[in-house]
Amino acid sequence: MTDTRMFPAAVGLALLSASVTLPVPALAQFGDDCVLHVLGTAKNSPEEEAGWDKVAANFAKAYGCDVEMRWTGQWNEMPQNLAAARLAGEAVDVVYNTGTINASLAASGILMDITPVVEPFAARFAGGSLGQYTLGDRVWAVPVSDSSTAAFVYNKTMFDELGLTPPETFDELVAVGQAVADGKPGVQPMVQRGQDVGYWPMWFMETFAQTTGNKSIEAVSAALSGDGSFDTPEVAQALEALKGFVDGGLLNISTLNVGRDAMRATFLQGRAAMLYGGTWELGAVRRADPDFEIGVFEFPLVTDAAGVVSQHGGGADVAWSIPSFIAPDMIPVAAQFLEFISRPDQAELLLAPLNPLIPSVVGVAPGDEPLAPQLIEDFAPHTISYLDWIWPTELNDVIAQAIPAVMFDQMTAEEAAAEIQANLERIRVESDYAFDWWTTWSEDELAAVTIQDVPEIEVK
Repeated sequence: MTDTRMFPAAVGLALLSASVTLPVPALAQFGDDCVLHVLGTAKNSPEEEAGWDKVAANFAKAYGCDVEMRWTGQWNEMPQNLAAARLAGEAVDVVYNTGTINASLAASGILMDITPVVEPFAARFAGGSLGQYTLGDRVWAVPVSDSSTAAFVYNKTMFDELGLTPPETFDELVAVGQAVADGKPGVQPMVQRGQDVGYWPMWFMETFAQTTGNKSIEAVSAALSGDGSFDTPEVAQALEALKGFVDGGLLNISTLNVGRDAMRATFLQGRAAMLYGGTWELGAVRRADPDFEIGVFEFPLVTDAAGVVSQHGGGADVAWSIPSFIAPDMIPVAAQFLEFISRPDQAELLLAPLNPLIPSVVGVAPGDEPLAPQLIEDFAPHTISYLDWIWPTELNDVIAQAIPAVMFDQMTAEEAAAEIQANLERIRVESDYAFDWWTTWSEDELAAVTIQDVPEIEVK
């Protein structure tokens, strides 16, 4: 899906309200022929597109610069789309980013280090969200997003009819699935978007957090730096625990053909009792106005080890960057746009359609999700960084393939753990991967992503 919109500067600078004060450098560089090019992913709803329409029009009105926006593909296609745009000589001044691809994009040299640009308004980002896009003390993107985590969404009306309560352990989850199968013929215990392979690592993050005794970030960092490995009993145990979802009758191989829309439709039509995904699914479910009550519960415990708690990946999912191949004269415009979209009033236009639980921008009102108090009280303390924000994108692809391979008996958990480690070694050689890649760059490589003349921007 590709959608391109152009928003004209509706009024000349001379007609701007007297309450708007623009610095001279901005006025000198933004003119009638100014066009800012934004490259992003396909939007999930008309409301999201409408929010961006409003913000783009507001920017055009305030700064006399048209905004052309192109929405295409999904988040995992952005590295290829951005690289293709660069190769084709396509103008891209501001580009979509997410924690999953941020490190790989930055390490490839295709993003600009925007640390000095963001410094004047860095305090407006909440909950350490800006830190999630900071690598090597350099900021590579500004988060304008809801902060998400992983959750099971369930049909509470169905659970109540069957006398079921949200499970806390894996054995209890299997029992719930069997009760659904017995009491609601034709209804699946659960559904998830198995066709979208990029979502499989979310499952591994949950079980690996438990098999490492809630030290998954430390374990992954050690493996990536060379001080540890993915070929460990803890990785194999985490993969084996996921196989239990198939062995326990909760999922079958048909899940590999289920995409986002099919998953949501199956749940909303009452043909599945539970849905596993990110908390962003709550907004989609609410907008569909189901005829049943919904609830959420945390990933069940797959281990009885003392002191282990359920932990979930999370963070501010969406951010915006400046490509390193931007035309130099567009850097001030792009810098101002990043500041503009992260102003609370503009960010609220972008985030309101998402019914945000924890907005990344201070001053943006949270949505009215009835389950927000439970998510904040129970889930937030158990939320850690998504692990695929730490390991390289190439390795994420390997892990995403390994998980269903183990679940559906194409390889053993031990073989998959060894395969993941072998691919990490391959990536180190073929892609010259280094966990702290910024320490290996030459002066010329750093200069290529450094803004030489930091623009003056208006901060409101």
